[in-house]
Amino acid sequence: MDCLHGSNSSRGFGRLNGMWDSEKVYFKNDDYFFDLVVDINESKSSVVLETYIFKPDRLGHQIISSLIKASLRGVKIKVMIDGVGSSATTANPIRFLHNYGIETKVYHPISDFFHLNRRDHRKIVLIDDYVAWVGSQNITSDHLPHVENRRNWYDVGLRVSGAGVTKINSSFQKIWSEQRPRKNYIKEKIKRLKKKELTTEITHVRLNDSVLDRIRYINEFIQKISKSNYRVWLTTPYFVPTRRLIKALSEAARCGVDVRILLPAQSDVFFMPWVADCYYEVLLQSGVKIFEYEKGILHAKYLILDDWILVGSSNLNYRSFFWDLEIDIVVTQDMTIKAILEEFDQKTTQANRVQRDWFNRRSFWRKFLGRVFLLFRQWL
Repeated sequence: MDCLHGSNSSRGFGRLNGMWDSEKVYFKNDDYFFDLVVDINESKSSVVLETYIFKPDRLGHQIISSLIKASLRGVKIKVMIDGVGSSATTANPIRFLHNYGIETKVYHPISDFFHLNRRDHRKIVLIDDYVAWVGSQNITSDHLPHVENRRNWYDVGLRVSGAGVTKINSSFQKIWSEQRPRKNYIKEKIKRLKKKELTTEITHVRLNDSVLDRIRYINEFIQKISKSNYRVWLTTPYFVPTRRLIKALSEAARCGVDVRILLPAQSDVFFMPWVADCYYEVLLQSGVKIFEYEKGILHAKYLILDDWILVGSSNLNYRSFFWDLEIDIVVTQDMTIKAILEEFDQKTTQANRVQRDWFNRRSFWRKFLGRVFLLFRQWL
């Protein structure tokens, strides 16, 4: 096997087309939601909110109250929730926002049987088409700190500002009006790619609202792992990788790249750690370091390939790769990069590193059930 790692510049993959005017990363959910509410309360012209889960609990009512106050002072507001992630009991209080001039929509309601598997998993808030909030946080008090440490959710979110927010808003408006990309939209984008007219496209926003974009970003992700020089650090709550991803991670580790994966010891989806177990053996044999986070529910989603860092809503599973709408942001500022690198290093230091002898002692039933659930990997 030829190793192509470790031969390029220490900076990794270089600068991007366009930079964020400002970036702030959040590792604590109470700080994230506090500042988010402040931004909604100070909005001047528009607020767009798109989320997978919106619960009418303590946090949900606080967000609703801020949206209503913003609408009453003339701010144009649109709210879109997912039809499966947010149940019918959630949709009712959201729809009542119409009484205050707020537009609402349910993405593929659960009654839409033909699109039941296509979900909107994005978590986005846009303020005045200039500020964007993106991360793994849904609108629910589940993400707020609890007294019992093992119930705390670990998420990572970003607040960014700049011209790239316009691209996010354009995607939202397209999904809002169509809920599926038009065939002519995809054909037009393919034509533009052939003519190399997308070379100046903003590259620090990752949206997968077309088949073409999904293919492009998956290929890019695998290629970046294959070309990484010294570091591949991944954090995800739902680890159901494709064969290509397993191969790329294994080859990187064999070539001496520091490959670390931080996964949950406990999950909000109880069987997901069992499914992840199914991939441990081949990864450990290749030298991949696997860590399990035990201080709460790991729900953060971010990737570190050398110094190229992606934060957002995407998991390393089939749903994010092939089915769900997702959004991820490439961080562009050195201070943000440094903070995320330190955060990941701290979390893996505090986590339990999986050793092969210890892993092999896990119960037969856990391994068996993990294999059973893995049969449905295309829907996980």
